[in-house]
Amino acid sequence: MTEEKICLIGGCGKPIRNRGYCNSHYLRLKRHGNPLAGRRSPGINNCKAKECPAAKKIWAAIHYLRNADLYKQRALNWNLNNLEKYQIRKEQYFGRDDIKIKARERTKEWSAKNPDRKREMDKKFYQENRSLVTSYKAKYRAAKRQATPKWLTKDQEEQIRLVYAEARRLTEETGTPYEVDHIVPLAGKIVSGLHVPWNLRAIPKVENNTRPRIYMED
Repeated sequence: MTEEKICLIGGCGKPIRNRGYCNSHYLRLKRHGNPLAGRRSPGINNCKAKECPAAKKIWAAIHYLRNADLYKQRALNWNLNNLEKYQIRKEQYFGRDDIKIKARERTKEWSAKNPDRKREMDKKFYQENRSLVTSYKAKYRAAKRQATPKWLTKDQEEQIRLVYAEARRLTEETGTPYEVDHIVPLAGKIVSGLHVPWNLRAIPKVENNTRPRIYMED
């Protein structure tokens, strides 16, 4: 007669259902990602660490929390001793599209919660980088002129003016700065938009500055 296998959790003694765990510990693993979660957990000290990946992760997390400063200092020392590799890893990490989107979302949330601080930082940046800001504005104006079709009618030009008027009105009424945004950016990596009424909209300045630039160059 074949011997019945028991759960990997030490002290459990119940027959295995799936992945080496009994029904109770398997359900906890499925629900919480940890077979030891729950009020009746025997505790990680009773788990067979060599056979239980969950216990290894728990102990690793506990060790990190107890020695966080040591881990941070070790990482800092590695970065200082491997500047070229660190720079490559940093560029690869922050070059990922998902990380860019998350960073923009965090910036957007912070700006919405700290509007006064955001204005101070923008003002300080402008004072310290006037030539850069002036250059960017000149480049933007040139791109807008180039993207304005000659075939626009008087009515369409009036519609463009009304979009800018709407942005000013919203700014005055709400106290929140609004800007005119090009839905498809004027200078795109894959496709470029035009300065036409159907490509314009009035949105909050913070949203315009932090929205994902799918088409824009970095």
